[in-house]
Amino acid sequence: MLLFLLFFFYVYLLLISSFFFFFLMIRRPPRSTLSSSSAASDVYKRQVSTQSTGNSRRRQMLSLLCGVIAFLAAAHCSAAVVPLQCRDRFLEPFSSSSIWNTAVGSDAQFAAINLFTAGREPSQFHNDQDFFLLATADDPLADWVDQGDWGGDDHCVVTGKVVATVPLPVQWSSASDCDPTGAHCRSVPGQPNNNAMGVLLPDNQTIVQMQPAYRCTPGGPLLARFGNSTDGCPQQFPNVTSVFGDGALGSHGGSGLSGIGGTIRVGELVSANPIRHALKLELQHQWYYGETKLQPDSAYNGGRAQYLWPATGSDGGSNKAPGGLG
Repeated sequence: MLLFLLFFFYVYLLLISSFFFFFLMIRRPPRSTLSSSSAASDVYKRQVSTQSTGNSRRRQMLSLLCGVIAFLAAAHCSAAVVPLQCRDRFLEPFSSSSIWNTAVGSDAQFAAINLFTAGREPSQFHNDQDFFLLATADDPLADWVDQGDWGGDDHCVVTGKVVATVPLPVQWSSASDCDPTGAHCRSVPGQPNNNAMGVLLPDNQTIVQMQPAYRCTPGGPLLARFGNSTDGCPQQFPNVTSVFGDGALGSHGGSGLSGIGGTIRVGELVSANPIRHALKLELQHQWYYGETKLQPDSAYNGGRAQYLWPATGSDGGSNKAPGGLG
């Protein structure tokens, strides 16, 4: 479009200059001419001189115009070959407006919420293990057995029923802190943990979430609660979400929040690069969410009302805060 407009601009200049020079050629000779022959000679000389000057000017204008076109074309081509810098869907999932991807503004004002009051300071923090796997079209389908609890029983014993299949890397298990070969793990596959989990399916768009996830042998079945309205843990959660969505909800069984949003990835703490997402922090509800009921009881939250947006529920026992709830 730009080259098209420049072409017509060039034609316009040529027409204007041609009209101007044609006007010079037909104008009457000056009255000071003494004879018809000398007048004609004078007009001819001035005509040739004017045409020569006009041709020179037109060549200069054409050269300038060609230079402008070449510069704009080069700039357009240079801009066209610059690749778009898109986020890696696996490393930085969810929309840019997601709660996990929204940066704290430079004008934000921080206010103390006094979670850690006298006598209730936490004595220690520990990590809560999450899994986020990238499945490919070459990964075999594993049986998904609907089961899971947080007791001291053996979490590798199959007690539930197969409800679905999900593609998983054949060598992956829920053992953690292993060496690069998958051996010498510091925690065994069935070690009790919350084990929230997400799998980015081969379509590179769909995320399936579950908790508590155990896979005790490579190639074996996946043992985890199915979620959705049929099986909360205890809070209901959607077990299928989109990598393009807001990423708020998922398989954290108490809050109903995403099992992968806000998770610190392996290597992020020791990398020289900044962590480009929000971090999640789990707090013991009965101590840090106060002694006043925060939400009304509902069938969806099962009476577990100690939570704030964007959570949709709270963990079992949240209605037993010290002093009772009003």
